[in-house]
Amino acid sequence: YRSGDISSLQVDAIVNSTNESMTDSNPISDRIYERAGSELKEEINLDIRECGTGDVRVTQGYALPARYIIHTVGPKYNIKCQSAAENTLHSCYRNVLQKARELGVHSIGLCCINSVKRNYPPDEGAHIALR
Repeated sequence: YRSGDISSLQVDAIVNSTNESMTDSNPISDRIYERAGSELKEEINLDIRECGTGDVRVTQGYALPARYIIHTVGPKYNIKCQSAAENTLHSCYRNVLQKARELGVHSIGLCCINSVKRNYPPDEGAHIALR
């Protein structure tokens, strides 16, 4: 167990923040894929393939302690389109929680959905997450 490692949480579902083609390489996603095993990549490649910005996709947790993985794609941030990015990030969190409710999830490991890779300022992203 690593401190802060979402892939080791014993919860009903965890969240994976990814890109549209669901191939984002970041420490959290990489760890989730590594621990879940090859079946996760197989399910994504065969059945899911992509996820739009602000949308969610659900996969099984496979070898993870979590039963489900809820994948979502945070927005790219551009100061000119700041309110659109904020609304989309808000949608990510709302859609994740709505999907969790549909799945009957009682506990969820929620990672930070906004990404510095996508130019999202961390403080502003945290404000939206808390709201």
